[in-house]
Amino acid sequence: MEGWIKLHRKLLDWEWYDDINVFRLFIHCVLKANHNENNWRGIKVNRGCFITSYDKLAKELQLTPMKIRTAIKKLIVTNEITIKTTSQFTIIQIVKYSDYQADNKHNNKRITNKQQTDNNQITTNKNDKKDNNEKNDNNITDEFDKFWNLYDKKVGSKEKCLIKFKKLKNEEIEEIFSTLTNYIKSTPDKKFRKNPETYLNNKSWNDEIIDNASALKTDIKNPNSFKQEETKYTSW
Repeated sequence: MEGWIKLHRKLLDWEWYDDINVFRLFIHCVLKANHNENNWRGIKVNRGCFITSYDKLAKELQLTPMKIRTAIKKLIVTNEITIKTTSQFTIIQIVKYSDYQADNKHNNKRITNKQQTDNNQITTNKNDKKDNNEKNDNNITDEFDKFWNLYDKKVGSKEKCLIKFKKLKNEEIEEIFSTLTNYIKSTPDKKFRKNPETYLNNKSWNDEIIDNASALKTDIKNPNSFKQEETKYTSW
């Protein structure tokens, strides 16, 4: 990656300037963002965007994943960035990238053509918004289908689960896919696995995952644990 970025002195007045983790993450995102549109594995990555993951950002900035998540949430709240998450990666977009990195020639041209652009946008924005909503809805449905098949306990109403899934935040969907495999391994017998609707309603991806098989092996290796339990119940 070559080239340079621009930083305006107004950054000193930015509300996150004195939040070290948020400031570091945002500057890192500006540095990583595409200056020009390109493609990655058949996916179009627009100007001002880049593909990454929470774990990758944590390693690059030497911060914990939790600190990365917290910083990203703050940047989303103040509309500095938007994110789109899939089961494989996250696309981060710098919302005002062109404002930050545009040259003077580009700015003058934009001012000259502003009225014409605004008139054109009045006509096109409605269609663009509709298309974007349809694309986002299709992406969420695809992500839900992956969850539904991976969870592999097809009970209850799939439609209700889909409605609940669509209300989740992108970071929650990412957390589901990062923990779901371990949860499934910990409940090989599906009858002990929560119904998918219950799993979503209770946000069970935040629960501690207990490996029942490992716990059983520990008890077998330590037979005294059974004796202790026996003594405990006998004392009653």
